[in-house]
Amino acid sequence: MPTLSAVELPPVIIDIEASGFGRGSYPIEVGFVLKDGLSYCSLIHPVPQWTHWDPAAEHLHHISPQCLLEHGQPPSRVAAALRSEEHTSELQSPCNLVCRL
Repeated sequence: MPTLSAVELPPVIIDIEASGFGRGSYPIEVGFVLKDGLSYCSLIHPVPQWTHWDPAAEHLHHISPQCLLEHGQPPSRVAAALRSEEHTSELQSPCNLVCRL
């Protein structure tokens, strides 16, 4: 197994949970871990237009609509938090897609 050198840091990882699978789904939780170990995680309060909910997805992530309503942050606040982190110019998802904020 390869080892990381002192200059080769692990990638920044982002993980997103969704209300369902496919078209109509929306993000309900986002989290990331930066190369320096700083982490961020937030539930997302759905906006009124976001109505799709798939019980099969809830079965996997165990996040209920009620939990989002009670504990979620507005999507604009979560997006601002992601953009404000100085190290989040490049995030890598678990499926190895790279996005730039």
